[in-house]
Parts: sequence; structure tokens; C-alpha cells
Amino acid sequence: MVTAESCTAGLLAACVAAAPGSSGVLEGSFVTYCSSLKRDALGVSGSLIREKTPYHPDVARQMAAGALERAPAAHLALSITGVAGPGPDQGKPAGLVHIGAALRGHEPIAAEHRFQGRPKQVIAATIRAALQLGMRMVEQRHG
Repeated sequence: MVTAESCTAGLLAACVAAAPGSSGVLEGSFVTYCSSLKRDALGVSGSLIREKTPYHPDVARQMAAGALERAPAAHLALSITGVAGPGPDQGKPAGLVHIGAALRGHEPIAAEHRFQGRPKQVIAATIRAALQLGMRMVEQRHG
């Protein structure tokens, strides 16, 4: 797998890397905290970011698709973009997170979440939700 992370700043990949056997699972991670890096490193549409903000399900889908395209050995990409808090950003409330997933050979998906709590709590809930989404994607596609 490969990750493309914004508000979690690489913590999803770090959690995966901490698990035994992770070297057989984790290809790498893109930490694209700034919108310009989402565009330049992952190929996310600049006009999409300008029109919809970086906190949009289409951005999460494009992040996942871009990460998977740039990591040819990976079969799954998980992406995260959102507002961890403590306050709102660009008109989006704290706790709004979009998690994207792309499985090679399939269209990327995105799930919207609205987590409560301080930034640390939002980030922890985001990582749990991303891992759950990734496991569901693999189970559904590979039985």
C-alpha cells in the first residue's frame, strides 16, 4: 500500500510501519500538507482545489489515484485530507475529513467523516477510519 496524507502528516504510514511485517505491506507515503504539493506531487487538479478547497471528496479521490499511479508496486492507496482543528479552515469545520481509497484496477472512492474533539482526537479517529476503509476495500475486492 501507499498513503497520501495531509492533516495526518504521515502518521497513517507511521502506524502501518510500526506493525510487524510492515515491510511487506507499505510501499511508501506522500505527505502533501500544502495544496501546491497535492497538485505537484500527486496530480490533484489545481482548479478543483481552488473551486472546492482541499477539503473535498474529489480531492481525496485524486490524491489516492495519484499516489497509486506514482507507486507502481502498490495495489492500494489511502488518502486523507481534512481539517484537524482546532478551528475551521477555508469555511470548513474542524473535524471534517475525507478519506480516499484506490485499489488498482478500480475507481477510487472517498468517505466523508465529521469527527469530534481536539486535533489529536480527530487525527486518531481519522487513522482508525482510514485503516478500516482500506481493509474493507481489500476484503471486498479480494474476498
